[in-house]
Amino acid sequence: MLYFLATIAVATFSFLHAGGIPNSDDLLREVSVIDLLGGQSWFDPYQYRLGVDGGTVMHWSRLVDAPIAIIYWLAEKVTGSSAVSFEVAKIVWPSITLLFAILGIGIACRKLGRDDMQGPSVIIAAIAFLTIGVFGYGSLDHHNIQVAFSIWLFALLIPSENNAYSYGWAGLICVLMLAIGMETLPYVTIAGLYVAICFALGTVAPTAARAFGLSLGISSLAVLFVTVAPTAYWAVYCDAYSSFHVVMCCVCGFGLAAAAHFGKIKRSRLTGLAALTVIASALLIGLFSTCLADPLSTLDPKLRQFWLEGVIETRSIFDLWSADPFALFGIYGMACFGLGASIFLALTEKHALRAFAVLSIAMLVVAIGVTAWQQRAMIFSAAFAILPLSYILSQVRSQYQKSKALPDLLKMIGFGILSLNMTWWVAGANAASFFSKSPTLHEQIATANPADYCYGADTYRELAKEPAGVVLGATDIGASVLLYTHHRTLAGPYHRNTQGNLLMIETMLATPDEAQVKIRSAKVTHIADCLTSADAQDFKKAAPDGLQASLHQGEVPSWLEIVEATRSSPLVLYRVRPAL
Repeated sequence: MLYFLATIAVATFSFLHAGGIPNSDDLLREVSVIDLLGGQSWFDPYQYRLGVDGGTVMHWSRLVDAPIAIIYWLAEKVTGSSAVSFEVAKIVWPSITLLFAILGIGIACRKLGRDDMQGPSVIIAAIAFLTIGVFGYGSLDHHNIQVAFSIWLFALLIPSENNAYSYGWAGLICVLMLAIGMETLPYVTIAGLYVAICFALGTVAPTAARAFGLSLGISSLAVLFVTVAPTAYWAVYCDAYSSFHVVMCCVCGFGLAAAAHFGKIKRSRLTGLAALTVIASALLIGLFSTCLADPLSTLDPKLRQFWLEGVIETRSIFDLWSADPFALFGIYGMACFGLGASIFLALTEKHALRAFAVLSIAMLVVAIGVTAWQQRAMIFSAAFAILPLSYILSQVRSQYQKSKALPDLLKMIGFGILSLNMTWWVAGANAASFFSKSPTLHEQIATANPADYCYGADTYRELAKEPAGVVLGATDIGASVLLYTHHRTLAGPYHRNTQGNLLMIETMLATPDEAQVKIRSAKVTHIADCLTSADAQDFKKAAPDGLQASLHQGEVPSWLEIVEATRSSPLVLYRVRPAL
């Protein structure tokens, strides 16, 4: 009941305070679900209305589309309205994944043998989930289920009496995490290494290691057959579930199971795992070496300058330090405090609890490291900090309940406050207000009016009335064009759409005459110019004589005509005149 109440409280608060700029991924997920319900093949990964002619092959998983589509279908059966059905899905899907995550926290408490930990853990988790924002109204992207899965993975790997059962489920969850999105690859890797090393040291039973390995291998094959078209079984993609992940999961999983089966003594366990390491490393380097490189290293310089560098969630710790330093409190505070708590547990606890602390340290170190590379990983670092902080808080609370001493009360209150993610975000906001007299970028985004940045169905009403065509516009509005109109859009904030994004950038930087050639070649029918987009500002600075700058100066080329330009919207819509 406690978990259900926490879920209802967080979901209700998120719904009542829904606002800010929508996430483009949430909007495109809605488009993907609509296409699936409209008859697009389960195995067809293309978004045909994104990018140049022919569309863009996406790296997203149908494993997330499916439950959202089911929610939508059931809601439509009850309400008879497609519009209402998606509003239902925008509430139900985040709520389901939130409940799943909180139940994972409860499982962890039970496995640790600390029922008194459940209250503190639910409070810490609920506030953490509120602040990371992936369980809020309209969160249809895959980050919420990934956070929930990561918590379950952590919980299932905590040592207990029935490790084989838990570790078998952990292997399945590892594969599901990989199939849904590659951002969880570091944590899946840590989970595998943790099981293998603990088995080698004798702290994980052979039955548990064998269950994890078999589950990992069998699940990887099953998910391949369920989500990938037969014609693509041997294709290699580093950013989407493919033969790369299946081969590595099978080799490592079945190899671990074999080592666990034949490794009766420590020397044979070490020999088997050493051989497995050599084989897996040789396969990784020999067949899949491209997946060891930075996935964005080959990005065109223009795409890096005018798109990637402006994506907030990909900022490194150095970018954050120079542009928005006070956000460091919120992004790293809870995770670092949780890491300190985990190290304390590792130094003071024994046996199973020490193994729990070591697992916590490993997950947090990797999550904090990934966050330092790209701040989007903060959702995982905060999630992994929940359990060690909850464990120590329950210990401190028990100590106070026994002693009733003021120092113990102050210790409990202080530790409890520092365990809350909101504390660190509020500290950063107050520091920003005091030292820089301006809110952090996170606050600005959360309080921004979506209509001021060309989000919302009303903004695209006139464009939706136009005959189906091709729209040239900023990357940020690409998902909105797809969702609210029937047009194809050249640009969108997705790394696989390199051709469409690059064409948009080069067109906006080109002189009007040069731009006309590119536009007619790409069969562009409309230009949707969001006056407040970050793209527009960057293009004007980089090319004062370019098409973007000319449009903002009121110098509309003769081959364009204005369809809509009102004071109530920052979106100016142009129609490309037919060639003479």
